[in-house]
Amino acid sequence: MQLALTTIETGSIKVKTKMATPLTALTVQSAYLSNHLVRRALNRNKIHVNGHLKQQSISSPQLRAILEDKDFKRAISALETANDVFMDKHKGSVMGLVQTMDIADGQLHSEFVKAAGQVVDEIRWGRIASLFFLTSLIAERLIKEGQGSKVESLVMWLAQFLNSHVSYWIEQRGGWAAISDALKPEPKVPAPVKQPKAPEVKGGSWFTLAALGVGALLVGSLAMK
Repeated sequence: MQLALTTIETGSIKVKTKMATPLTALTVQSAYLSNHLVRRALNRNKIHVNGHLKQQSISSPQLRAILEDKDFKRAISALETANDVFMDKHKGSVMGLVQTMDIADGQLHSEFVKAAGQVVDEIRWGRIASLFFLTSLIAERLIKEGQGSKVESLVMWLAQFLNSHVSYWIEQRGGWAAISDALKPEPKVPAPVKQPKAPEVKGGSWFTLAALGVGALLVGSLAMK
C-alpha cells in the first residue's frame, strides 16, 4: 500500500514523512522538541525571541496525535525538568564555553555539529538531553549579540542532528517515551557538593568541550539507564 506524505512545519523545519513507521513519529517529535525546548529555555531566562523562532504549526490530525501521545508528553516533561536542572546548576560554566564558539556566518553550522558530536560521542539519554540545553545557550548568545535571525536555523540543525545521529539509538529503546524513565533526578545528599569552576578558556575553541569534561559535568546531575 502506498502511504501519503505529510508535512509538519516547525518554524522553518518541514519534515515530509510516511506516517506508518516508528522512525517517522520520532522525526516529527524531534522537530517539535527542538523548537519547544529552546523556546521554553529562552522564555525562562527572559530572552525574547522577537519573532526569530516561529511558533509551531501543526494542522494534520495524525501529527497532532503523535505529539499529544501521553507517553510523549511524559518525555516532554522529563526533558523540561532536565533543562531546568542544567540551567540552574551549569549555565554559568557552560556559557563560558559557548562564548568561545565562532558564530560567524559560514562557521556556526560546522561549530554546532562538531560540538554536538562531542557531547554525544557516547550516546546516553543524559547527553541527548544536554543537547537541548547547549542549543538554548547558543541561541541566547545569538539573540544577545544581535544575531537572532540565526536562531531558527540553529533549531533546525538540532532537529537534523538528532535525526541523523541519534534517532536510530532512540528508536531501538522505544522512542522518546523511554527518556522519562531513564532520566531521574539526582538523590539528595546531606551536604551539597560545590561544583568545580570550569577552567578559563583563552583563545580556545568550542572543541575544548570534550577535553574539559563538560559532557560529564552536564550529565552528572542525572542518573542514566
